[in-house]
Amino acid sequence: MQHTKEPWEFWRDDKEWRGEKIEAYFIAPKGKLPTFAHIYNYPGKTKANAQRIVDCVNGCTGIENPGAIMEVVEALKLADGIASTLMDELVGTKATNWGIVNNGLVKIGAALKNIQKE
Repeated sequence: MQHTKEPWEFWRDDKEWRGEKIEAYFIAPKGKLPTFAHIYNYPGKTKANAQRIVDCVNGCTGIENPGAIMEVVEALKLADGIASTLMDELVGTKATNWGIVNNGLVKIGAALKNIQKE
């Protein structure tokens, strides 16, 4: 997929429209023009919307198919369940790979928690 490389950023650029000042933000590649988007007129949410767009773009750095992210999240949820089941079965045994399973479970759980927080 061809796209403008990251990182992107946003900055405030309030405008006046029909005599009313409105909160507005430009979104563009860091340090460059032209802008990709001009986000405005979402009272109380304009900055959050601009931040979310930039976070999504920058968070997909190195990912060739960002549309597949939710598929990856679902796979991680499944892996989390599998790892939890394995941990339950390993408790009380002398499995040599217990630490590997535990570390994987901790990392998967933390990644899922981080991506799903509001």
